[in-house]
Amino acid sequence: MPGSQKKMLLIAEKPDLMEKIRTCYMAHRSEIPYDITFTSQRGHLVTLMYPDELDETLKDWRWDTLPIDPEEHGGWKYKVIEEKKTGRFRTAGERYAEIKKELTSGRYDCVINAGDPDQEGELLIRSVLYHMGNYLPIKRFWTNDLTDGHILHALTHLRDDDRDPMLKNLGLAAIGRQHSDYRFGMNLSRAGSLKMNARVAVGRVKTPILAIVCKREREIQEFRPETVYGVRVLYTEGFTGTLIRDLPAEEVVDSEEEEKGVIWFSEKKDADDLIRTLTGPAEVMICETKRQISYAPKLFKLATAQIEAGKLGYNAADTLRIIQGLYEKKLVSYPRTGCEYLGGEENMEQMILCAACVPSLSGYTEEISSVDIARVKKTKAWINPKALQDEGHSALVPTTLKPDWDNFSKEEKDIYEMICRRFIAPFLNPLIQDRTVLLAKASGRTFKSTGKTLIEPGWTKIYDKQFSDTQIPPHKEGDRLGINDFERTEKTTVCPKRYTTADLIAVCENPVKHLCDDTYKALGKRLRIGTPATRSNIIDELIYTDKYLQKAREGKREVVVPTQMGSAIIDNIGSCDICKVDLTGEWEELLEQVRTGSKSLEELERVMKEHVARLVEEFRQKDMRPIETKETYRELSVCPLCGKKLMRGPSRFYCTGYKDGCKAGGKKERYGALINDTEFLEMIKGASIIKEMEADGRKWKQQIRCDKEGKIVYPLHNRITNYICPVCGKKILENETLYQCEGTGDGTCQVKIQKAFCGKEIPQKQFEALFADRQSGIIEGLRSKKTGREFSARMVIGEDGKVGLVFDEAEKETGFLCPVCKGKIIRKGIRYRCRECGFSMYAGTKEKDYPQAAVNQMLQLVQSGQISGGEKAFITDGEVVTQWKCPYCREKLSRNGMRIY
Repeated sequence: MPGSQKKMLLIAEKPDLMEKIRTCYMAHRSEIPYDITFTSQRGHLVTLMYPDELDETLKDWRWDTLPIDPEEHGGWKYKVIEEKKTGRFRTAGERYAEIKKELTSGRYDCVINAGDPDQEGELLIRSVLYHMGNYLPIKRFWTNDLTDGHILHALTHLRDDDRDPMLKNLGLAAIGRQHSDYRFGMNLSRAGSLKMNARVAVGRVKTPILAIVCKREREIQEFRPETVYGVRVLYTEGFTGTLIRDLPAEEVVDSEEEEKGVIWFSEKKDADDLIRTLTGPAEVMICETKRQISYAPKLFKLATAQIEAGKLGYNAADTLRIIQGLYEKKLVSYPRTGCEYLGGEENMEQMILCAACVPSLSGYTEEISSVDIARVKKTKAWINPKALQDEGHSALVPTTLKPDWDNFSKEEKDIYEMICRRFIAPFLNPLIQDRTVLLAKASGRTFKSTGKTLIEPGWTKIYDKQFSDTQIPPHKEGDRLGINDFERTEKTTVCPKRYTTADLIAVCENPVKHLCDDTYKALGKRLRIGTPATRSNIIDELIYTDKYLQKAREGKREVVVPTQMGSAIIDNIGSCDICKVDLTGEWEELLEQVRTGSKSLEELERVMKEHVARLVEEFRQKDMRPIETKETYRELSVCPLCGKKLMRGPSRFYCTGYKDGCKAGGKKERYGALINDTEFLEMIKGASIIKEMEADGRKWKQQIRCDKEGKIVYPLHNRITNYICPVCGKKILENETLYQCEGTGDGTCQVKIQKAFCGKEIPQKQFEALFADRQSGIIEGLRSKKTGREFSARMVIGEDGKVGLVFDEAEKETGFLCPVCKGKIIRKGIRYRCRECGFSMYAGTKEKDYPQAAVNQMLQLVQSGQISGGEKAFITDGEVVTQWKCPYCREKLSRNGMRIY
């Protein structure tokens, strides 16, 4: 390269983004006017120091130190995140040290910030550079489309991160948000802990989510069904009308609310009394038919994808995990997006071809023409370059890389199909219906009739939506309608449902219903709790770390309910601003002013400091009850077996007569099925309940009851199968969770195997082979609980009757040539190995295999001697950590003898 070229250090937000940029850079090296060295973070590498790290006097939590303002204790300071070393993956500290070594080497003219093109991405790289004391100018790599052309454009059109007003203000808003979260979290967690006599975690996002769940739980506990009564007219022409208030006709006709103006009586007698005064015929006031055209919904962003996946039974965290996996395979666009639009420059023809790989969608993709594609590209409902630019990422859609559908897991198929279905829908025709509204008067009262007729199902076909037409014959003003009868109708309020994690994501995305001050409604889509990237983690923190929420089963739904501690916290601070959605609205208005330059960061900081001071004082003055850090014991009833007290403890039900031998009780939860107090009391009186359980990806309905001694039992109903035990010749029995030999009952045989294990439900054909030949076929997609890595294995039944796994170690041809002797390299288990000289290298990391391109690149480096330091090193004993990095994950490569890993 010419010596005059500038030397640039590119810091990407994560390794896979770095690899995509580097691949494009290498392919277009001659078109890029500078020399780039690549390195990456893996998300956040630094975090703000805790108060006691800023000042030792803040180590003790005391009222007289609150509120804590970092500006008064040496200013805002970062520290490198401490992580425990796992395998060969570099910790945040190791990555930080590597970047700093490059940054301070004196070899670079400039730094390229390749954080994600959004507010948080701006902060991730800037905070690291700030902590390192960077003095080099910073250029910004900015694109949300990681196709080759867009990456190249971004590399050749770098923006000035220090001077570009949009980027500068975006960075200031990111810092302001980070500082404000710190102020509120650190101060109010301390204040709450001091007041409640327990360690309490309070946060601007997590506390409103907890408050919303607790409010719903109170609504459920206090719910009392109410029935109201209406009046309906039955016309001789076969349609009906509902009694409504006297409203302007156009107001009723134009309203989409079916119950607009409907009159409901709280007493049945009032409705009956009115009916006795009504007579026919009725006179038509207005009858109007309008054609309604409904277009396909917007494309997915992460939140709406999580909500939709919730209908398929996936929780929010699992949905994000699956989409992230598809993204890493380059099959879908960036997961953590808050945008529902595309830019219009995408290769939609190729994206449609990829979606056609989904068997259920291929018939619909064949209907799409170039005219349909052109129509979508002109429609702002799906194409909005400005919205895409503002958000930083495009909608969640399939990429132009064709998937290998047959090798997808079930969860990958479900989520990829869901994303493709939403992407394909806009290219289909709109839904067309004719809506008729008829208003008529009878005995001075107004009745409303509505009907819809389907003209064209359009895009709804792809969702298999069913329609039932309600025909209303055409009429004109003054027509008389014959009446068969008037009748009373009724409706009863339904108990609110508990939230699933997907429901909580929906609330976070659109929390308008939970506002106290309606003026914040004007924020529209900017009124959100948290960000798409953080919500799932925060919900998981509430469940698994803070233990303020817990999961429970309601039929087929996995819901979240508050724990005793979670409820106690909200009972104490529920009226404070930190629990209200309005706080997020207030913050968003302030942050938007910083992003647009109408408010300075200093002004934002001042407002936040004043607000925190008020809240700390409110906590101090507020009457709060100390809370128990452990769940208290509750008396439920009298034990019907011994007459002592029945109790519910933190994890189980029990009888206080246990010292005298009473065995009533058992665990409250098993395999995700949570037994509540009422259910336990019903069971100990002889009833049984049915709960849905789940283990290793398999779900089943389980009967639960109490036996004669009052113990909670989970009876499994064994059924005789056609299988014969290959060890003892007895019959194989089957129940909800496993297969077992009849001989296990009397101890003469040990053959017993679960229907699901290692995260996978085992296909039936594998059990057929196992009981016929004592060995199953290869089972793909098993997952190690320790490492999370997928593997393949066979089930085998040993001579002693015990069932075990034999790992798939079959040799497979790879097409690679050995870099040492040019012999053929085969794949065996998790390694590549040369048949001739014994050279070997791992086929991937703990989590996944290396891509083919990365393997090729690694072998080339070995052949050139750049990794090993020369052929002689191949016969050296002992492990040596080289200076060369894996071309896939960027970890340092090691060698031991002839093995490279």
